Parts: sequence; structure tokens; C-alpha cells
Amino acid sequence: MTKNWVNGEVEDHAYEETWQTVKEDGVYKMLKAKIVEVENPSDSWYYE
Repeated sequence: MTKNWVNGEVEDHAYEETWQTVKEDGVYKMLKAKIVEVENPSDSWYYE
């Protein structure tokens, strides 16, 4: 979640993220990330 100041007002933005990882030399590394903004999330979305 981010909060941005725009024209003196706070804008909240919520995001869902998933990552694809790969194991190299015994260490997991991020291969790909998918980040999408959630439009108008319900209050329960923050607790799931």
C-alpha cells in the first residue's frame, strides 16, 4: 500500500503482488514479479 499527497489530499493505493522465484546455488532469487493495483478494495481485503 502507498499513500501519496496530491493537491493537498491523501491518495491511498493498494497492490497485490506475486513473485516467481528460482533456486540458484542453494539461494532463492526473484525471477519475475507481477504487481497490480487493486481498485476500490473492501475493508476486509486488508485483513485477508
